[in-house]
Amino acid sequence: MGVGIGLRQETPSYDGAGIWHHCLETGEMHRIEEDTDFRALLEQQCSQISASSQTIYQEIGLAKPNGRWDVVPDQTRFTFTEASGTRRHARYGLVGSYNPTSHSWLWSWAFPDGWMPDAVTAPAAKLRALGEERGWKALTEPNLYLGEQEAWHLTILGAYLMGYPLVYRGSVNDMNAHYFAIDRPVELT
Repeated sequence: MGVGIGLRQETPSYDGAGIWHHCLETGEMHRIEEDTDFRALLEQQCSQISASSQTIYQEIGLAKPNGRWDVVPDQTRFTFTEASGTRRHARYGLVGSYNPTSHSWLWSWAFPDGWMPDAVTAPAAKLRALGEERGWKALTEPNLYLGEQEAWHLTILGAYLMGYPLVYRGSVNDMNAHYFAIDRPVELT
């Protein structure tokens, strides 16, 4: 028997590194190669927005225990409430949803129509448009497979396009977290 004749090659699966997508036509997983311009933008914004996020976390105590977060999608309002009762709000956008067990990422622009207002999914929609313009597949495939670090990186790019200085991850159930791009929170009086 000749090599490869009649044998099905093993379909690659997510190996825990990089960004992958599942091709619906072939049913195979493919690693998405990052273009050098994409990597440069990512590195620049990760440095800048990570720094601004850390500053905001420290200034308003986002890392303190027993706080909570809430969203009002129709008003694009994100509210942080500290254990002390102090509340801060900001405009926000939902970039995507991530499941760390399956390593699956779903862009908010790919959520069912009407599930979230367009203003809430704006960061992801802007990323999709940028991806279409520059040929960056990681921004145009609705469902990706990636690690948590890449989930943060994509969220940071969404914050950059919106001009927001803060990124945040919030658990929405036992399996999934939403990744948000958030403007600077201000105290409610």
